[in-house]
Amino acid sequence: MNNLITAAEAFAALQKGKTVLCRPIGDMLDFSDLDQFPASVFGKPGFEFCIKIETIELAGITFTKPLTIDEYEEGQDVFVITTYSPSIYVVNFRTTALIESINSGFVQRDAENAKLQLKALSKALGFEVSDDFSVI
Repeated sequence: MNNLITAAEAFAALQKGKTVLCRPIGDMLDFSDLDQFPASVFGKPGFEFCIKIETIELAGITFTKPLTIDEYEEGQDVFVITTYSPSIYVVNFRTTALIESINSGFVQRDAENAKLQLKALSKALGFEVSDDFSVI
C-alpha cells in the first residue's frame, strides 16, 4: 500500500498525533520510526514519509483499522467488505452506500487488509472463510 506523504504533510500529521514513519528515498527497507532520524529530517531532501496505520487483532488475525470518513478522498480506490456473500468490492466513487459502509467499519484501504478483516470477522463468529473469495 502506497501512502507516501510530503515532509510538510508528515510534520502536520505528527502535530495531529499521528505516527509518522520515515526512510531514505529509494530505500528498499521498511519505513522506520522517526526517532531513528535526526530532527532535521523534515527540512532535508532525500527522505520519504508515510503515516503508520493502526492495526487491530481479532480472532488471532491482525489487520489495519478500517478507513474512516475523515480519511476518505474522492476518487480513491477503497475496498468494501460484504458479509452476505464473502466478497470485496473495489469502489472509487462516493455513494450513500459507501459512506454507510465506511461509517460501519466495513471499508479498508487495500485488498489484503480487507481480506484479513473479513476472515477475522468470520473466524470470531466460528466460521472459516476460504482464501478464494472475490475482489470485484
